[in-house]
Amino acid sequence: LVIMHWGSYHTLPFPSRLYTINETLPILLKGHIFNCGTFFLLIFDQHLLTYYDLLEKMSKLNDQLVNITIELKKKNDQLSEALATIRKLANTDPLTGILNKRALNKILSREISFALRHKLPLSVVLFDLDHFKGINDKYGHEVGNRVLKKVANKVRKLIRAEDIFGRYGGEEFIILLPNTKIDDALKASERIRKEIAKIKIKGIKEHITASFGITQFLCTDSKKTLINRADQALYIAKRNGRNRCEILINNTTT
Repeated sequence: LVIMHWGSYHTLPFPSRLYTINETLPILLKGHIFNCGTFFLLIFDQHLLTYYDLLEKMSKLNDQLVNITIELKKKNDQLSEALATIRKLANTDPLTGILNKRALNKILSREISFALRHKLPLSVVLFDLDHFKGINDKYGHEVGNRVLKKVANKVRKLIRAEDIFGRYGGEEFIILLPNTKIDDALKASERIRKEIAKIKIKGIKEHITASFGITQFLCTDSKKTLINRADQALYIAKRNGRNRCEILINNTTT
């Protein structure tokens, strides 16, 4: 029992728990504090904590800390997985599973910087499927989607691990070929073109073919001028009969 003089305000009694230390053992005081106007009345029971009581309490606290740490790690792992999924969805074409235009533009900027810094060649191949609108109109969009997926899967297996492949829009695809001169880009494009022509789609009588526009990065290029030149080469391939590859450098076909 402890009586302490204090101010003249009134509050309800409230429970309290205090730890004090004597010369040998910690002491746990549990009880209530009463405000009696001009003094406080403290009524406590005293409990001596043995060494084993302390060990037990420390063990329980440690277990709680371990559980909190495990739970926090689990939440962090779940958050990391969710962020990785979001990033993948943001950069992936939902139909074909390859890179989308947003991701390709970011990667192209990076590859241009790398090619400039290390003075390495960089080739760009733009291709699209010939008469694809006719396939959609004749067989429907579901069949058209099957064609796009089949082509994407085929090309993905034909390119190198370091090449970057994605859908640039509609039936148009792009391949970035790091450290590749334009002659080698042409050989790779011809191989892909021939393999696409072998694709068979159930229910479609027409052959699937593609036209390719190929160019190489110049030190004066921006991302826009590089893509525009590949697009011009693709237009030339279409104009010259489709199902073919065309190279354009400095606005001159070869």
